[in-house]
Parts: sequence; structure tokens; C-alpha cells
Amino acid sequence: MSDPAPVSKIRHSQTALGQPIGAAATPPVTSQPTEAVSPRAASEAAAGASALPAEPPKKEIRAFGNVTRRHSEEWDRTPNATGHGAIHVRTFHSKLSEDALSYMDGQINEWLDSHPEYEVKFVSACIGPFVGKIREDQLIVQVWV
Repeated sequence: MSDPAPVSKIRHSQTALGQPIGAAATPPVTSQPTEAVSPRAASEAAAGASALPAEPPKKEIRAFGNVTRRHSEEWDRTPNATGHGAIHVRTFHSKLSEDALSYMDGQINEWLDSHPEYEVKFVSACIGPFVGKIREDQLIVQVWV
């Protein structure tokens, strides 16, 4: 008597895969019927019913623009109110339109009002190109305190 042909332990959904070349295309032999399981159901079953629910991912939204820190927290040198010796500068810029200029005026005034310990020592202004999505001339104002 000859030994039976070895049976592959790998089971495929298509017939004749895993069979020796030239073997007849017969369905795989299994001892128990299998039921189709979705990948999601399989992963949930693997996690177990007693497992704790997964922690939601942490939301990390960070602002790139204005940060709510005060300038005095960033600066090592304290501003002086003696009338000479500017030690810090703040730069503002605006488009060259009436609405934009009035908005910049408001920004400068609000900044000075929120920092009463600063004394303006010097102001410089110039018009130059700002490069962004488009290149346009803007008013650049530097306030030295």
C-alpha cells in the first residue's frame, strides 16, 4: 500500500490553492464547518468582551498665531521708564488701505493699553513688500519700548 498524499494544512478560499500541482480541484477537507467572519468582528472577538473600552485619541490643537503669553514672560530684561534706552521692540504691519490702517492703529493702541509699564522710546515706519500668497506693499511700524 502506498502512503496517502500529504494534505496541506493551509486552507484557502479558492479551490486548488495549496494543492500539489496536477491534483484535482477538490474543496478543502475540514472537520468543522466554518462561518464567514468580518474583519471587524474578528478584531472585536480578539479584544475580548471583558476588555476596557479603548481610550479616545487625545486632541492636540495648537494655535500658530497669537499666543496668550505676555511679552514680559518671554523677556529677561525688564522695561525701564527713564526716557532713554529702548530694550524691546514690537513690529506691526498693515496693508495700504484705510480700513487696514485703522485696524493697525487699534492694534497698537490695545497693545500699549494692555502694557502700561512700557514707555514708547522710538517708532520707525517704512513701506516695503511682504511676500505671502501674493507680493504686496505693506506699512511696517516698529514700536520700541
